Amino acid sequence: MKSPHELLKQSEDRLNVALAEYEAPPSSTLAHEFYELRLQSAIFNYDVSYDLVSLWKNDPSGFAEKVALKSIIHRLYEYDLLVRNHLVNRMLKLATDRDVSVDHEALKAARDRWMPQLKRIRSWSQLRNKAAGHYDNDVRLQVQHLRGIDRNEVTEAVQGFLSYNISLLLVLRDSGRGAAAA
Repeated sequence: MKSPHELLKQSEDRLNVALAEYEAPPSSTLAHEFYELRLQSAIFNYDVSYDLVSLWKNDPSGFAEKVALKSIIHRLYEYDLLVRNHLVNRMLKLATDRDVSVDHEALKAARDRWMPQLKRIRSWSQLRNKAAGHYDNDVRLQVQHLRGIDRNEVTEAVQGFLSYNISLLLVLRDSGRGAAAA
């Protein structure tokens, strides 16, 4: 297993490469679309990696740990919304526009494989709405939601979602390369 520093450095390098490719003159509108989607994913990956490394490094305890974990939950929840509502559709359109065959069964299999973690992320909607980024005026309710956070559940959800995101990125990579449909 990589050290936290190696994990963060790898994520940082991917982010910087994605930004450089995004800012370079694109060869086409479709190439720009590919780099835009890739950069969005790299930003998310770095955000979550940075938060996880900070959590490992600082090792907060008690209620402080719950508060630290809520920012990771918020990022997961918001990015999952983006993936479900926009990213997958944009990826599929990009593939279609480039005449790339998309393995829909592989996408479905990836989603099915990580569905327990995806369901967990989606189950945090009330926590997100009341205590993580959207603060409710009912402090008792905020505390109740925060106390329910489990570090292992969050870590498993992060690992599962990042793996799911990698599966999506493989489709995006193939679409970006413009491999002709067979």
